[in-house]
Amino acid sequence: MKSTLISLALTLGCCTLAFAAPPGNVMPSSERPIVRPARDGLMTLSQLFKCGPGFTTYSVKSLSGVSGDGVRCVKFHNTQTIDGKLTGVYWYGEGQWNGKTYRHIGYTYPFAFCPDAGGNCPPQYRSYAADISGNGENSGGEFSNLTLTSLDGNARIRVTGGWNEEWIREPSGHTATYSSKLKPVTTCGPHFSKASVADINGSTAGGTGVRCLASGPDGFFGFIWYGEGQWNGKKYRHLGFTNNFSNQGSGKATAADICNNSAFFCGQTAAGGLNIKQDPTACDANNKFKMNYVVTGNWKERWNGTDSVECPSVIR
Repeated sequence: MKSTLISLALTLGCCTLAFAAPPGNVMPSSERPIVRPARDGLMTLSQLFKCGPGFTTYSVKSLSGVSGDGVRCVKFHNTQTIDGKLTGVYWYGEGQWNGKTYRHIGYTYPFAFCPDAGGNCPPQYRSYAADISGNGENSGGEFSNLTLTSLDGNARIRVTGGWNEEWIREPSGHTATYSSKLKPVTTCGPHFSKASVADINGSTAGGTGVRCLASGPDGFFGFIWYGEGQWNGKKYRHLGFTNNFSNQGSGKATAADICNNSAFFCGQTAAGGLNIKQDPTACDANNKFKMNYVVTGNWKERWNGTDSVECPSVIR
């Protein structure tokens, strides 16, 4: 006679695994496995990339048959459609195509600046993205010809122009297959203005970090940045963008942490919860200056520019 099997259930956060044991030989709880080891070629959920609660996580696939995968951590803010193109989209992306790694940030935005028409003109679609490089990445491009088209209520986003790919929303919050192997960011590459970070009083005793700032061809009408470092011994990564940056060099901004696991900070500011003000140094004997920033509101910190710029030019 076949023995009746008793099922032992082990809950692992997202799922239930069933183990079978003969009657009278139930496995003690202290001996039950906590997690099944990953088999060769398979990844556990903890290895898949998660953007965190401040973003919508998308996996990415090529529409040109290029092999590879990646992630897009997308923030929607004042999103609208102009001539069928999606604006108000801000994202951090990384991955690999044909074995070549990349890491970038990008955004699309409405642009309306018509002084000859008294400021009364319809907004135009703009896009910008740039690769962060110098940390082992294999790509270093810059793009201002991307078109983002919404499909199925943003369940998919098609990207054409300089790229040819599709983003697929992941309701689980993690990618389908992608696991990051990129090194930490310590430098930004030629498409960014780089700044180091201190607290509001200029001290780095509590932590350090880097800010990679970039803007599209319209300069003062907004910029985006990627930040990485550590505060009080805990790591952080985030994406931020200005909401409205004036010609006087100040404005509101929003940011959210990219928190792939519990080793990273996992917060986000309120919309427009940061106040950012430019604080340039005086022109030196070589007619150069550096652009610094004072950040208040939800954060209290200083960004000290590392790039020297000709006076009276302005860092965008």
